[in-house]
Order: sequence, then structure tokens, then C-alpha cells
Amino acid sequence: MTDLMLRWAEHEWIEGKDKNAYELAKTAKYFDPYFEGVDRYVTALSIHHAGEFDKNKLGYTDLYALLGFKTADHPSITHNSIKERYTEYAMLVHPNEFSSPMAHGALRLMDKAWAVLGNEQRREDYDVCVGLRRPKPKNIDKPESTAETSIAAATAQTDDQRPKVGMKRCAPLTATADENMGRMVRHRRV
Repeated sequence: MTDLMLRWAEHEWIEGKDKNAYELAKTAKYFDPYFEGVDRYVTALSIHHAGEFDKNKLGYTDLYALLGFKTADHPSITHNSIKERYTEYAMLVHPNEFSSPMAHGALRLMDKAWAVLGNEQRREDYDVCVGLRRPKPKNIDKPESTAETSIAAATAQTDDQRPKVGMKRCAPLTATADENMGRMVRHRRV
């Protein structure tokens, strides 16, 4: 019975019905949690489900959800826990260990998440961009001059560093990206 449900889940996934496939795999695990390979199916389908349906505030794929973390757990997620989860999931869904068409896509999505969350600086930038963390203030150097000049200089430096209301906190688009966006808009209007 469990084997039939897992094959059906794989068939649903191939047809593009990710949500149905994920629900079938979870049901199969509920009925027989010790069935060989059920964890591999559930993990691969949960990664695909997260890639398809779990979006962050900006509408992009939630990288934490790809590795099975919830956004509410964010403050307690450490680099070691991310590394352990990535290793655990990679061993479950690696194409050499799991011969299913789902394995390649799941591993690709996990690698995408690991490329950002595995690097401390990229993870911090991602968290700031998504709104999970406030940006760190830049260091303000105090000039060694009179009190009036130092106050004016400190005020000028802090004004530049304050987050602007209504402004995006992510990196600005490059000039070529702006030109491409303009071309896309022009083509749509025609």
C-alpha cells in the first residue's frame, strides 16, 4: 500500500501536481513510517513543495524553508544547524542514493539555499533583504577637531546610515538591469 502511494506521488509530481504529490507522500509516511525509502520521498517532495509554495515577504522562494526551517525559528538557527540539515537532506535526496527524478531538482534547490545560507555574509545580506534582520550600522569615525565640526560631521554620517522610509533595503539594480526592465515594459505595452 505504501509503495503504491509513493509511486502515485512520484507520478503526480511528474505531472506537475507538486501539492498532491507532497500530501500523498506525507500520508504514506503516516501509514507506514518505517517503510524503506519513505523518508527520501517525503524529504524530496517537501523541498520541491517549499520551492514552489513557500515564499518570503518579497515573493521569492524562502531559502530557510528549502532546508526545512520555519521562519519563526529564525533567531535560533545557527550556521551549524544549517550545515547539519543540509548534510542530512543531501544524504537523503542525493541522486546516487535516491533513484527518482525528484532527486536532481531537490538537490539543485538545496544547493541554491546552501550557497546563500552557508556563507555568513550572504546569509546576513539575505536576512536584511527579506526583512528578518535589521542592517548593522556602519562604523562612525569621530573626527579629531572642534566640538562643532565633530557634531556636524557625525550628524552628516548618521543621516546617510539611517534606513530610509519607503526605500528598499536590498542592493540597487545595475544600469543594465534597469535598461532590460525598460525593454520588457515597452514590449508588454506594444
